[in-house]
Amino acid sequence: MKDIRFIPRKSEFDKNRQNFVWQRVAIYCRISKGNKDLSSSIEWQIKGLKEVVSHHCNWRLVGIYADVKSGINIKRRKEFQRLIYDCLQGKIDIVLTKSMSRFSRNAVDFMTIVRLLNKKGVKVMFDSEKMTYDEAAAMAFEIQAAINEEESLQKSKNIRWGLQKRQAEGHYTFNATNLLGYRKSENGSLEIVEEQANTVRRIFEEFLSGKNFYQIAKGLEKDGVLTGAGNIKWYPNKVKQILQNEKYVGDAHLGKYTTTDVINNTVKKNDGLVKSYYVENGHPAIISREDFERVQKKLQ
Repeated sequence: MKDIRFIPRKSEFDKNRQNFVWQRVAIYCRISKGNKDLSSSIEWQIKGLKEVVSHHCNWRLVGIYADVKSGINIKRRKEFQRLIYDCLQGKIDIVLTKSMSRFSRNAVDFMTIVRLLNKKGVKVMFDSEKMTYDEAAAMAFEIQAAINEEESLQKSKNIRWGLQKRQAEGHYTFNATNLLGYRKSENGSLEIVEEQANTVRRIFEEFLSGKNFYQIAKGLEKDGVLTGAGNIKWYPNKVKQILQNEKYVGDAHLGKYTTTDVINNTVKKNDGLVKSYYVENGHPAIISREDFERVQKKLQ
C-alpha cells in the first residue's frame, strides 16, 4: 500500500515555524466479529485514516493499533489495551479512529477512557462524526455512546434469534479445529479423520475395559499420541470430556452454553436459561450408540 504524505508550501511552513509543534498521532481500528472480509475492511480503515493524517502538516503517525474479531468488551482487545498504555506513557498526543462505535460500544467504557485520556492531554478524534472529545461536549458524547451501545445489543439479539431459529430446524455448525477425530470438509460438513478417530475409539475401549482417566491419559502420552490441538500432553479431564462428547456418536447438543451478558461477554452453562436442541445422527459417528451409552452409564 502506498504511503502519501502532505507536504506544506514552504511559505506556509515558514510563517508558522515558531509555533510549529509536531503532534504524535496513533490510528486505532476495530473490526467486529460479523465482518465477512476482515483483511479488506481493516485495510480500508487504515488507508482512510492515514489519508486524514497526511492532510495535517504538523501530524506525525507514530503507531497503528488494530483489533480483529474483537467484540464489545475492551478487556478482549489487546491492541486497544496497548494503545491506552502508550497514551498514558506519554507516547501519543492524538488518537484518531474512524468512529465512536469503533472506539467502544460500551457507553461506560467509552466515557471513562476518553475522560482519562483527556485529563492526560491526549485528544481523541472521531473521523466520521468530525468530533474531538472535550468536557464541554461531554453530554453529546454520552448520548451518542448510549445509542451505540443499544445498537450493539440489538444486533446481538438479532444474531442470537437467527441462531436459535437455525438450531430449531436442526441446522448447526461448530468449530472442528481442535475436535479430535473430525475436520470440516470443503462444503462445511464434518468428515472423519481416520487416524484421529482411532484415538477416540481407543479412549472409549480402554475406559470400558476398566482403565480410569489418568491411566488412559498416561498411556496416550507414552505412545506419543497427539490431542486434537496437536499437544503431546494429555490431562485426565480431557479424556473425560471426550468420553462425554455426544458428537462422537453423531449427535449435537445445540445451545449447551449461552451468553448472559453481551457487554461483558459472560457465558454460562445453559441449565434451562434458554431453549436448547438435541440433534441425533446429524453427522458421521465415530463411536457406536451402544458403546456411547455404556460409557455414559459407567460415568454416572
